[in-house]
Amino acid sequence: MALSPFGGAVSVTSLLQVFELGAFLGVQILPTPPLRRIITAMNRHRLEQIEKYVLGFFQSRQQMRILARDLFESTAEFANADLVRALEDLEKHERLLVRHTTEGNDYISLTPEGTALLGLSEGERQDDLPAMPHPPKSATKIF
Repeated sequence: MALSPFGGAVSVTSLLQVFELGAFLGVQILPTPPLRRIITAMNRHRLEQIEKYVLGFFQSRQQMRILARDLFESTAEFANADLVRALEDLEKHERLLVRHTTEGNDYISLTPEGTALLGLSEGERQDDLPAMPHPPKSATKIF
């Protein structure tokens, strides 16, 4: 059984009949996109906005390493949880930054790829070691 857009239950047989009727009439009947896909697309758009904000924060400061606290306190427009999701995406998928803790402080550092993307020079790096992203989980799985 499936739910109809009108609130009642519809059997799978009747859904097939609707598609067969559309084929008979020469009309293509497309199902409406699932709500989950629409929400995911909206979330992806929001995530991209937040990622742009994070990268813009680095660019405006002209720094390759920032305190995470400074980023979180810099805006009330985005929730901290959304900022964390954006940081995770930039770290794990885009490989543009690395999150790390030094002497009890949480930092976010640009990788060489992130530095190149933002046009910052390597001479502005505050620490001696370049920020290296963690390997993807698939590379560390034990089979």
